[in-house]
Amino acid sequence: MSLKIFEIDGTLRGCEGQIWDRVNGYRWWKNELAEKEGGFEKFAEGYKIFGFNKTEGGYIYREWLPNAKQVFLIGEPRAERIKSLPLFCSLVLDLQ
Repeated sequence: MSLKIFEIDGTLRGCEGQIWDRVNGYRWWKNELAEKEGGFEKFAEGYKIFGFNKTEGGYIYREWLPNAKQVFLIGEPRAERIKSLPLFCSLVLDLQ
């Protein structure tokens, strides 16, 4: 199998190995996302779950940090009471 880019620009033949590494990496990730995340589009909707999200009771903040020992959220909240609220870890298991 050949890529058309090598026909268009023959000078890329010297980098063919690296280009194929990238193509194969892309294909691998595309397959992983299709199998495990429902595809690119669904995976790209992670912002709906992670980061800051507004809820009926205020806001919720989620991150995926499986190996983190400590996490700090730094900023200047406008409400005085928010400054005194600690962050806590909420363990959520998804046993599908």
